[in-house]
Amino acid sequence: MTAGQGGSAATAARAERVAAAYTPDSVWRNRDTFATGRQEIVELLTAKWQREQDYALRKSLWSFDGDRIAVRFQYESRDADGRWWRSYGNELREFDERGLMRRREAGIDEVPTTEAERRIHGPRPGSERGVDIPLR
Repeated sequence: MTAGQGGSAATAARAERVAAAYTPDSVWRNRDTFATGRQEIVELLTAKWQREQDYALRKSLWSFDGDRIAVRFQYESRDADGRWWRSYGNELREFDERGLMRRREAGIDEVPTTEAERRIHGPRPGSERGVDIPLR
């Protein structure tokens, strides 16, 4: 099941599992939304995944140093009206001494696309592992 599919209870349960990887007081910025703590992260993810249907993601490690990493990512999803979008973003992450994420900042831009133009489908296949995601 991809994110955004299934009932809202299943989406919220998945968000709870993901939020467990963050510190209890973790801070997030996702586009123009700010969240502090696991409960707000769960609410942010639940709303995001309900809005972004058939979500498929690719990430690429950009750099790391100590307890911080930077990744670039792209994902595709469709909205409730059936329009497809490709989102491009950069994400900064900081971890605590136990490996839990304590800070996440994501800047994301969206461009409309069509189903025929999609190039991100489901989980990353083995043939794409180690291959950087294209700029466009």
